[in-house]
Amino acid sequence: MAISSIDTSLSFSQPSLHPVLAIAYTLPPPTDSCTPAASFALTLPDALFVDPDELGGKWPIAAEPDESASDVWRWALEPSSVDIERPYSSNSAHHTLHIRLYPAANIKEQEVLEVPLHARYLPPSDQGERTLVFPGEDGSGLRAGWVCAESSSDNEKALELPLVHPPPISLTLPTGKHAHQELVELVTPVVIWLGWAWIMWKLWGLTKRGTKVKTL
Repeated sequence: MAISSIDTSLSFSQPSLHPVLAIAYTLPPPTDSCTPAASFALTLPDALFVDPDELGGKWPIAAEPDESASDVWRWALEPSSVDIERPYSSNSAHHTLHIRLYPAANIKEQEVLEVPLHARYLPPSDQGERTLVFPGEDGSGLRAGWVCAESSSDNEKALELPLVHPPPISLTLPTGKHAHQELVELVTPVVIWLGWAWIMWKLWGLTKRGTKVKTL
């Protein structure tokens, strides 16, 4: 059960195809009846995604972990699989990253959760870039709440967390330009065929060399 919403602020790293979303949050005052654990549900815009394999070895807090805090966080992704190769699509279902952070020994007044992200291939634009806003009107957003670490369920997806409303932030992502589209469509097959021709030439050279060795 959520105790209360979490006071958060958001920021992106420098614009790139591999941005990092930083979620700074203030810790609640300590209580005798409950040890608070922070739960987040991060619904991403389709232009961004998380790589589940990367999260497996990621320390989520922007500070060095202490030796006794090796099991202070859990995460789950819904849906659980991510197609990291597909391009952006406005009709695709959003992914939600569920994160639970348990109190660490070196607890501070404020922590920063860092989420590594990746940008999808975006359609060309006249400017060669696209700016997205998070949380946005596309269904992306952040839910966050404090839960009791002693009594909370291990199923992060089952929690009904309150929606938080931090000031929206923007991220500019590079795209191709419409003016370059015809050139790209022309050059791409030429490069592919040249690559195949080079491979076939190398294979032919190896075959010819093997024939000479057998003849000798």
